[in-house]
Amino acid sequence: MSRSNSIILGYAARAKGQPLEPFTYKPPKLGENDVRVSVTHCGVCHTDIHAIADYYGITTYPFVPGHEMHADHYCATNEREAQP
Repeated sequence: MSRSNSIILGYAARAKGQPLEPFTYKPPKLGENDVRVSVTHCGVCHTDIHAIADYYGITTYPFVPGHEMHADHYCATNEREAQP
C-alpha cells in the first residue's frame, strides 16, 4: 500500500474535555500547492490543552491536538516548487 492510501493514526479528543484516545483517518487529497509530510514526533503544548477543553469556543471534534512537530518531506503536488 502506498503512503497516499495509508491510514493515519493520531490521538483525539472526541468531545469537549474528553481524554485523548487512538483515532484513525484517511489522509485528505492534496491541493495544488500542498505538501504531505510524515510526522515522526509531535508535541502537545498548553494551547492544545485549551483547545481540547474548547476554551476559545472554536474547536471541532474529533480534535487531534499537536502543532509542534518534526516531519520528513514525503510528497508534494508541485515537486519542483517544493525543493529546498
